[in-house]
Amino acid sequence: MGFAAAGFAKARLRQQIMVVTASIGPGTTNLLTAAGVAHVSRLPFLMLCGDTFAQRHPDPVMQQVEHFNDPTHTVNDAFKAVTRYWDRITWPEQIVSSLPQAVATMLDPGECGPAFIGLCQDVQEMAWDFPEAFFQRRVHHIPRPRPDNQLLNKAVALLQQAKNPLIISGGGVRYSRAEAALEKLAKERGIPVVETIAGKGAFTHDHPVHAGPIGILGSTSANALAAKADVIIAVGTRLMDFVTGSWSVFSHEAKFIAINAARFDANKHFAIPLVCDAREGLSELDQALGSYQADPAWLPQGKAWFSEWNHLIAEKQERAITPDGVPTYAQVVGVVNASAAKEDYVISAAGAAR
Repeated sequence: MGFAAAGFAKARLRQQIMVVTASIGPGTTNLLTAAGVAHVSRLPFLMLCGDTFAQRHPDPVMQQVEHFNDPTHTVNDAFKAVTRYWDRITWPEQIVSSLPQAVATMLDPGECGPAFIGLCQDVQEMAWDFPEAFFQRRVHHIPRPRPDNQLLNKAVALLQQAKNPLIISGGGVRYSRAEAALEKLAKERGIPVVETIAGKGAFTHDHPVHAGPIGILGSTSANALAAKADVIIAVGTRLMDFVTGSWSVFSHEAKFIAINAARFDANKHFAIPLVCDAREGLSELDQALGSYQADPAWLPQGKAWFSEWNHLIAEKQERAITPDGVPTYAQVVGVVNASAAKEDYVISAAGAAR
């Protein structure tokens, strides 16, 4: 259910979350890998898991992991490394302050991820007079922070000098629902857009500014653009190694502007950090750019490279089946792609394909 919760949060663009429950010991540690996936991918879901008795009268309980030099340490402490919010409830009234903080963390665009609350078994049966206000229905508004004006002006000054800028569209574009703002900026300025794995789907494959996926699992077109780009605008991406080719796909002279709700991600690789919502950051950057245009030949060059890459993929999909009668990886993907409708999801393994 942990993996289902992470997938649900991604499919719902982090607008809805699931709650996952578990008992104690291995029943809880089964969630660790799912929590790690969600933590890495900035996906929110809530885990409510049993913990040992706060009073310790029946210690050890079944499947309790005992630490001989620290009786306060339980398997739930392992989740501290893979959660954005962690708490252990040893008195029922602690829920009044803890649960709203967990919810606030999961709704924060820059800090969101899995939240963990451990519930001591004896505390679960305790009665407490909760205030009615705690149970009132409320609407939570996900914040859209704006970029700092000083840093925005610095980013504009850098971009106005660029001849060959490139936009990397990450998952944050989709979570912010910033596709229209990205399209306006890219089309009007003549800037090609390449996508990360998490950012896939912001544009259709044949969109006028789309130039393919970037990085290790990317396209020759996107990587060729990255090698020649003088300014990289990284939007809603944590710039992990699959995207950057372990920082091998960019020119050493390239400068970075990062638009990201997470301060940690925005400050990577000496970028000008615009710590803000993707939609609002793109809109304000577009407004501040005035009449700026990239080199008129830049976007057409990117589309030409993208066309060559598409022809290469088509050739691989049209080749005859291998002598042993097994279709190639490219052929299988081609058949699935041709059969898929706009509303379809494809669920596959997370590991590398061979």
